[in-house]
Order: sequence, then C-alpha cells, then structure tokens
Amino acid sequence: MAKKNFSRRAEILKRALVCIDRGGFTDFGRFMVLGNVDVSWTGEKEGPEEVHLHLEDDVPKTEESKVWEEINEMFSQLSADSDRVYQARASRTVKERTSLVNPNDPTVGALKDQYFERFRAAAKNLSPEARVELCKIHKELLEETEKQAQENPELYAAQQERSVTDARSDLLDLYYSRQVLARLEKIVRRASFLDPVETDKNPSESVEEYFAEAHQCFLYGFPIATAVLCRAMLASRLEELRYRLDPDRKLKQEVEKAPPGKRPSEYKLLIKRAAEEGLLEDSRPLGSRPNSPHWAEEIIDAGNWAIHKLDKFNKIYGGDSGASKVSELLTITRKAMIQLLTKQQG
Repeated sequence: MAKKNFSRRAEILKRALVCIDRGGFTDFGRFMVLGNVDVSWTGEKEGPEEVHLHLEDDVPKTEESKVWEEINEMFSQLSADSDRVYQARASRTVKERTSLVNPNDPTVGALKDQYFERFRAAAKNLSPEARVELCKIHKELLEETEKQAQENPELYAAQQERSVTDARSDLLDLYYSRQVLARLEKIVRRASFLDPVETDKNPSESVEEYFAEAHQCFLYGFPIATAVLCRAMLASRLEELRYRLDPDRKLKQEVEKAPPGKRPSEYKLLIKRAAEEGLLEDSRPLGSRPNSPHWAEEIIDAGNWAIHKLDKFNKIYGGDSGASKVSELLTITRKAMIQLLTKQQG
C-alpha cells in the first residue's frame, strides 16, 4: 500500500530548493524558470515578450559551447561535495548563534580540503581548451578584484564586509529553509489529526497564548517546549479557577505545612478537586484508591520533568519512540482545557 503524503507541496518545494541552492533558476519577476536548462528571452527581463527554454539536445554545438559544457559537467560532478561543504558551514554558522557548545567542527575544514582535492583532480581531466578557459576566468576575477581594491580601497573594504554579512545570511537561509521543508510533511500530518476545538467560554489571553504556542511546538517537533507549555497552560487555568477549587486556601496551606521533600503538588491537588467538583472527568477505574493519579496529572509530571529532570523526560518523550507520547500529552491537555472552559462554572 502506497504511503500517504500529507503535504503534496513538500517534495515539490524540496526539488525547487535544490535548483535555487545551486543557482539553477532564472527569475523574471512575475515568474521563475527552475532547472538545469539554458534560458533566453526577448524584451526586458522583468517583462519578457518571449521566453525560450533550450534543452541539451536542442542547442547547436559549437567549439565554445563544448568547452563550457565540459566545465559545467565538471562542476556538476563536484556539486555533491560542494553541497556538503556549504551545509557544514551553514550548520556551524547556526551553532555559533544558538548553541553553548563550541561550534569549531573540524569536519568543515576536512570537507573543504576534500572538495579542493577533487576539484584539482577533475580539472586535470579537462581538455586543454577547457583548462585554458577555466584559468582565464580565474585570472579575470583576480584582476578585477585587485583593480577594485586599488582604485577605491574604502569602497572595496565596505563591499568585502557586506559580502561576508550577506554570505552569513545566505548560510542561515540555507540551513533554516531546508530544516523547515524537512519538517513540512510531519507538520501537516500532525495538524491533520487534530480535531477542531470548541469551548463555551473564551479563554484568558495567557491561556490562549500558551495553547497556541504549545501547538506550534508540537507541530514543529519540539517536545520539551511542548511539555513545558502544556503544564503552564493547565496551571494558568487552574489558578483562574482557584476561587472555586480552593476558596479558603486550605490546599495551599496543606502544601506549605508539609515537611520539605514530602510536599504534595499543589496543582495535582487542584486537579483532583476539579474532578470532585465535576469540572474534569474522573476516569479512574472503579475500586481504585482515593489517591490514585488523575489522568490530567501526567501534564504536570511531564512539564516538571522537562524543566527539572530532562534525562527522565527524554526517556519517555524524546526521539522518534516518544513522538506518540508527546501526541498523547497534547491530546489530554486539550481535553483538560476544553473541559475546564466548558463545564458549568457556577
């Protein structure tokens, strides 16, 4: 049975991104041409009268075109190595800004050395005419650079600085565009299994914000943040209901008077009180002990582990094996919030 694709755009966008990353596109403003084809047009590029696509078999061969075809073929064969270098540099650029770990990964230098070694080997296999053309291009670029540096050193320095900044931005763009597209199929799949939410009472601004961000974290695959926000959401709503669940503050006093290390969770006490008041369904099996856990207590536990005991949290909710558990956590949080916003509050 064929695997169902939840996002028909994901694979299309991935193919388009490969063309963009490798410069295989022509931008006409109103539309773009993607792919490794020769493009020509009549009129202005921003509003061409005609656009012609020349496939390899359609282009008449000349001595000059054969030379360029040989050079392009060489770079095409090296594109995988170039792509690996670019991705490694992009990853390091991101880590420099978002990680506490030293991002000086030696693999970046190793990949660059590997690329230049293969480049030199591939260049030696070019025809004499292609090698001459390649050297000519390299020489012209160096001469143009030296000319700019000599004629206007200040402008050249500013351009170099701007070039470095643009290069960093492009590396960040590469990393995050690929990351988002890699997640797109899972995002749509996860969202498709979420039922519409209906409540009788509008939530407070803080609860609504927690609710929205918890779902974003779940959809994009951030389990730790999902658990923390689920806990914050439930805790915020329980605090709003404290006037009914603990009007005389007896539960709060019970927690404060308990000896250190044996203090019960105040939010778990509020959850059980909410079940007693009929605000939360009490789905404990018949004959269970009165102090047996309520299903909503898992939300508090998961959030606490995410904050204070990350190893324990990752063991249950981390990685691919914990993905279904994170989904269950969000499901029971949605269930709790719907009930706490729907049940009669009088």
